Amino acid sequence: MEFCFILCVLVFYLSISATEGWKWRIDNDKEDDSKVITASNYHIWRAVTNLSVILSPLTILLSDISIIRFLFISLLTNIIGWVIYERLMSYIIHDDFLAIKDKFRLFGDFYIDRINPPTQVVIGGVSITLLIIL
Repeated sequence: MEFCFILCVLVFYLSISATEGWKWRIDNDKEDDSKVITASNYHIWRAVTNLSVILSPLTILLSDISIIRFLFISLLTNIIGWVIYERLMSYIIHDDFLAIKDKFRLFGDFYIDRINPPTQVVIGGVSITLLIIL
């Protein structure tokens, strides 16, 4: 069941980045020529997102893991999901997996630097390694 939870969370990040990336691409007056998502399969991706949101807690409820193990698995899976989300968004919006985006803009004029793509990939790789060991 732990594997099903990990899979559901990663599918969630994959599908949510595909749908959000497509919406941002269309909103920025780019053509609908993404290799990952198009207008014809947008609602399928949304359904996959909703299904993964429903299934991920159910898989944990049906498993018998300790709360500490669940927290570690959840943390590592969400870090890997964050890397998938960021890289797929870059690919959909900029047609490049390693595109560097602008700074985060919070509360009007407050900016935060993003972590560069190679560092994200390393963080994701370390998280995958720790998840395998765990």
